[in-house]
Amino acid sequence: MIQFKRILLPPSYHPLRGLLLIGLFLGGSEVASAEGLLTAFVDSPVYSKNFSELSPAEQAKMKLHGIRSTMLHPRFWGTLLREKTYNVRITPMKRYFLRSSEDPSYRVKHLRCKFRFAGVDKAKILKSPHEFDPVLEIGFGSDVSQGKDNGYGLRISAYAPLPSALLRIEDSRSSVLALASPESQGTYQTFQLEVEFSDSTVLAQLNGKEFVKAELQGPSNGMFSLISSWHPVYISELEIDGTVVEDGKEVPRKDSGLLFQGEEAK
Repeated sequence: MIQFKRILLPPSYHPLRGLLLIGLFLGGSEVASAEGLLTAFVDSPVYSKNFSELSPAEQAKMKLHGIRSTMLHPRFWGTLLREKTYNVRITPMKRYFLRSSEDPSYRVKHLRCKFRFAGVDKAKILKSPHEFDPVLEIGFGSDVSQGKDNGYGLRISAYAPLPSALLRIEDSRSSVLALASPESQGTYQTFQLEVEFSDSTVLAQLNGKEFVKAELQGPSNGMFSLISSWHPVYISELEIDGTVVEDGKEVPRKDSGLLFQGEEAK
């Protein structure tokens, strides 16, 4: 049995707001990747089956890898071997990094993502903010090597105390580059997010309308990640276009790694 206790640390700890889990994880281990940043992919027969064909134990194991509650294929997404915490016994809500972006030259160009938050009334969010905090954050241009944590984050929030925004992240601390419009979203709807990334600007559209646009303040090449808060978010479509440099030329990379694209496994 896995038991969790949620605690809230200072918001400067993490771009989301430092929501952490204390937990006991049984029957699993993390293996270093060749690059030394992400856990390695360990293949499993469960990933060759449809979700409905899996046993309850296999379904539970599959659900452990991904943001809550979206399952990601570990062949394409990995977690950091070392995540900064204030206490060695604390395990944070983990960021999931696109393995393609481990290449130092990786640069994301375009993102298309269809998602929704689990429905919850705003009154309930205000009454129990530590439990109902619908937030999705997309990290890009990240440098997490040698203990660093720098880059950018695009936050989509239906949690009123935490506005939607484009963030600059330096030494794990976030500052707002530009507030999104609207700053807070609803939870009883589906969102279509389109983001265009250039060397100097980011333009995000939500449901066909401009959501946020800002000039970047540093390199945009680096790692790409997803993270959610405790509140479930269901991603049903995910397409990521990027490039890497090989032999002095930009080579396109197309990724998803979303399990059960277009479906929700509950």
